[in-house]
Amino acid sequence: MKPVLAFDRMARDTVATPLARKGILKRILNKILVDEGGWKHYPKELKARYINKYTEITGDSTVVQQIRKNDVSIASLKSVLPLESVDGEKTGLEKLLERNRGKVVYVDFWASWCGPCVGQFPAAEELHKRMAGKDVAFIFISSDTSQKRWQDAVRQHSNLLAGSYRILDYGADFLKEIRHEKLPRYLIYGRDGKLVDLDAPRPTDKEIDETLMAALNR
Repeated sequence: MKPVLAFDRMARDTVATPLARKGILKRILNKILVDEGGWKHYPKELKARYINKYTEITGDSTVVQQIRKNDVSIASLKSVLPLESVDGEKTGLEKLLERNRGKVVYVDFWASWCGPCVGQFPAAEELHKRMAGKDVAFIFISSDTSQKRWQDAVRQHSNLLAGSYRILDYGADFLKEIRHEKLPRYLIYGRDGKLVDLDAPRPTDKEIDETLMAALNR
């Protein structure tokens, strides 16, 4: 059962004790917030709606406080992630961000074996066109463990992935800190090189243009 359906069912439950219902709703809400239960990310408006539902039903505002705390702390994350370029150059996400200082950076985590990732590529190309001439940089980071499969995919989608990189250290602290557990995944960095969106909209999401423009105007 999808988390949103499970939440709604438990919200209507009259059998469970208030304490038990609160615990169950909190677990389900967490699944909604981390997008468990589907390839498509839940819209931020939906997440906000279920946070409000949880607070109204349980009277527990600690979830909202924790989210606000996380929103503040993500800007201090050190984006140290060893990478390699298609031509074999060893670099890191932190170096790429420094190279693009003054621009908003949209980071696309993908893999050649990830159907939903590849399925975003046409929309990503259109997004590039719409952002042309604006201070937005696009960085594609592959989670492929096979260098050959990654390079084959880059050649196949060369127009989009010419500036692609591959993760060299899958045990990097940064990946653990951002809970890099599913693909595709998108991050947005501000002009100052600090992370501003830990779970950015996908290229197919209708709010992606507005989100990038908001980051540009900060």
